Amino acid sequence: MTLRLQIVILVLLLLAGGFCVFCYFHPLVHPSGYRLMVDGVQESADFSDISGGQLEPNLFRQPFGSMIRSLLVKRPDLSAVCCRVNISGEVVCEARRKKPVAVVYADKLYGVAEGGEILPPEICGDMSALPLISGVRPESVREYTKPRTPRLDIALELCRKLGTEHKRLRNAVSEIDIASAEAPVIYFKRAAVRVIVGPSDFDRKLAYLDRVFERLGSLAAGELDLRFGRSVIARELPKRKA
Repeated sequence: MTLRLQIVILVLLLLAGGFCVFCYFHPLVHPSGYRLMVDGVQESADFSDISGGQLEPNLFRQPFGSMIRSLLVKRPDLSAVCCRVNISGEVVCEARRKKPVAVVYADKLYGVAEGGEILPPEICGDMSALPLISGVRPESVREYTKPRTPRLDIALELCRKLGTEHKRLRNAVSEIDIASAEAPVIYFKRAAVRVIVGPSDFDRKLAYLDRVFERLGSLAAGELDLRFGRSVIARELPKRKA
């Protein structure tokens, strides 16, 4: 590479760097607009408030970090937010709304997000297909907070396994009981069968249960116990406490 070419490259790099610095510190390019998208649907939002009271006129100096933190505080129904500038110069914040993976009952039905937060029924849509988690004390239920119930985490982990790897089982589950010492315990919608899962090794246990699930409809009412290694213990179905 000749000295003249090196000088030309250096000058071009300096010019490019100077232009970037100029654009960053001078409001040369203004945002063409602001938009909040939640689950792919545009929602109204006061970006002046989200930005801390004053919008930044420079497109290259948008406070994305503070916008994200502000949205998560002002909108506790959101689980994740990312902000970017699109090709037209518009500031777009994209978010996902927390979705229920199960329900709990206190004074009414509430959704439970994957992270354990209690969700108001208004944002949960149709909850009839979700499993009921029983055994959560009503006084511990507060919207957008996580109850201090360690067993709830176990039930939610079971819900996650059902939802991602055993969808056929998930659609059949009516209730997950976390109150007893042998919890979690699964009850099915259309079969009088109680399944004792126990607090660990869900992958193996659900795989076993999946294999026998096709026969559940023809089985007599009973109890299946998955806590003993490779064995599935069958018993008569005990009466539930009122």
